[in-house]
Amino acid sequence: MTEKNTVPVWAGNFPPLRLVSLDDDEWSVSLDDINAMRYDSTKLFRSSLNIDVGIAPLSLIVLFDGTLILPMCSVIPKKRALSLFNRHLTDLLLGGLLVHEVSPDDVTPGSLNFWGYHRHHCPKGRYAKLSQSLRTRRADPDDALGLLEPKIIPKREYLSYHSTGRALSGKLPDSFSLVFLPSCTSFSNEEWERALILGWTSIELIIEGIWLKRVVSGARVDGITNKRRKTFLSDTRTWSSSARIELLWQIGVLTDEIYELVDRARAARNAFVHSAKACAPEDSRSAIEGALALIETVGTDSDLPFKRTDLMRLLDESTEHFRSPITDENGRLLFEPTLWRYPDPAPGFDDWGDRPFEKRQDIQLKPMKREV
Repeated sequence: MTEKNTVPVWAGNFPPLRLVSLDDDEWSVSLDDINAMRYDSTKLFRSSLNIDVGIAPLSLIVLFDGTLILPMCSVIPKKRALSLFNRHLTDLLLGGLLVHEVSPDDVTPGSLNFWGYHRHHCPKGRYAKLSQSLRTRRADPDDALGLLEPKIIPKREYLSYHSTGRALSGKLPDSFSLVFLPSCTSFSNEEWERALILGWTSIELIIEGIWLKRVVSGARVDGITNKRRKTFLSDTRTWSSSARIELLWQIGVLTDEIYELVDRARAARNAFVHSAKACAPEDSRSAIEGALALIETVGTDSDLPFKRTDLMRLLDESTEHFRSPITDENGRLLFEPTLWRYPDPAPGFDDWGDRPFEKRQDIQLKPMKREV
């Protein structure tokens, strides 16, 4: 049943939390407001802008809390909504904004009223529930802190990220968002094997596009039909990805640095696929950076700005393994914390006090005898 003055929609939620503002928006929340859960959450329900994502006359709507909205209709079932959300997020990522993928659980039905305010219906995913809890002021205290001095993206800046990334993604394979965005999300989450496999697949897709442009559609040969030549050069048994990479390097399309990155990624991918060998973080990073280097090559050929080092830096800083150090060699913080709170009390710890708790001998830890 549809409520009066509303339309059914799909909502897509993803990390990290950012607010998307109109030019005259203000957001001011104090720590006391967060602790008491008394901040004004009205804007978190509200629309901020709409974007053309290729479904005209319909469009994608971005809410103030960063939630993505698409119409729920016969031509946009949940599966297509998920694809459109992640394609848009891939554009933002290529435009220079660090975002993660929307998971299927975080695609939620809901309603959008005629005044541009949204409501979730039965959110189930981690970030859909986070959106709901922040709006209703029922979030976990640690989650609610995300509203204290959050990153705010003005409408003009958001549209700039989108237009820059969309121009670049238009030069990449149609299915690129299916693998590249998840590979970057996995890298940020330190899921090294998933990041490696999807990163390598991203490399293969870009290599395929460069191969078609630089080799298959290259110079004609007298006496040989284009069809026969195209059939030969498109045979992946003869021209595997590794063979294509070798030839593209030899003719100067790929640099030595790109060759080294993708070769390391290929070796790690083969070791994992054929022998289930664990992936080192550095191998996973080679796959991501190799894909970014190839994107940079495509962008340069099309006079489109893209600096892979900028995006790689954002991705590195999103991990614990590659980010800048936060402690010195003795484990001391390199900067003063801005916020802190006591840990929650737990049985057996000093902060539990004199309150009783069950003590079982059969699960009690005992000291180990040191071998001489």
